[in-house]
Amino acid sequence: MKLEVGFIGLGVMGSAMAGHILRAGHKLTVYNRTIEKTENLRLEGASVAESPSELGQKADLIFICAGDGASVREIIFGATDAQSPFAVSAAAVSGASVPAALVSGLRPGAIIVDHSTISPEEALDLSRDLAEVGFDFLDAPITGGDIGAKNGTLTTMVGGSDSALESVRPILNLYSKKICKIGPSGFGQRMKAVNQIGAIGGVALLSELMRFAQGQGLDLAMTVETLSGGGANSFALNNYGPKIINGDFQPGFSVKHSKKDIGIVLSQAEELKLPLTEVIFKVLSQAEQLGLAEKGNHVLFNFKG
Repeated sequence: MKLEVGFIGLGVMGSAMAGHILRAGHKLTVYNRTIEKTENLRLEGASVAESPSELGQKADLIFICAGDGASVREIIFGATDAQSPFAVSAAAVSGASVPAALVSGLRPGAIIVDHSTISPEEALDLSRDLAEVGFDFLDAPITGGDIGAKNGTLTTMVGGSDSALESVRPILNLYSKKICKIGPSGFGQRMKAVNQIGAIGGVALLSELMRFAQGQGLDLAMTVETLSGGGANSFALNNYGPKIINGDFQPGFSVKHSKKDIGIVLSQAEELKLPLTEVIFKVLSQAEQLGLAEKGNHVLFNFKG
């Protein structure tokens, strides 16, 4: 069955994911703040909305892939209340004062799926606010990087209702090799926070491993080939090792977003101490201060601290 789908946020990940939806034959409407990023999909047959509200009028299933929680809330509800960065006024919830916001144009029964990495609290608040006006929300962060998005092999971690998940599963299957229902709203983001310790930490350690190998006079291609057969093998080694060798530090996942995600982890840890994760956050912060925020996080290969 062909579905009417909306996709908001066409960065490195979102554009590839939206492409899978379009090429599967579904009717796709896209929106991105930087309209130039919609052009490739438009040429393939996607419709381009001028606002989230217009997109909401054209789709029953809406997928969002944005940079942070504040951006997701702004897309859905419009401007946030000045007293709290994540609170929303009654007028904003109704859509009365924010005609460009997604919620003001949503069709009855629409389901919103958020693939962004945000805090569990932000996800739970969004779910509750949307439920008040009759819409389902799934927090569905993804892992697998830009390579997984392009190849359709992402893992999607879902928080929310089973019925909403079953409604959107045909779309998730187009770019996910694994869909894991973690629990109620916010639990997808809890699992994503756990994932980011390994994913971002793995790239950080790979970067240091490769720099050490270089310092030892070892050929980096031979290093990757050798280690891929042993205990040091990893997703980071196989996918980011070749990028380091080729001097390609364009972002599959940026320093800026890595720092944001590790910050979420540390905010969730509370009294639980995560000393290695704290070191990674410090290094990412230093790299950002040196102007490397938009580079891929494997640029830590060149970062001496």
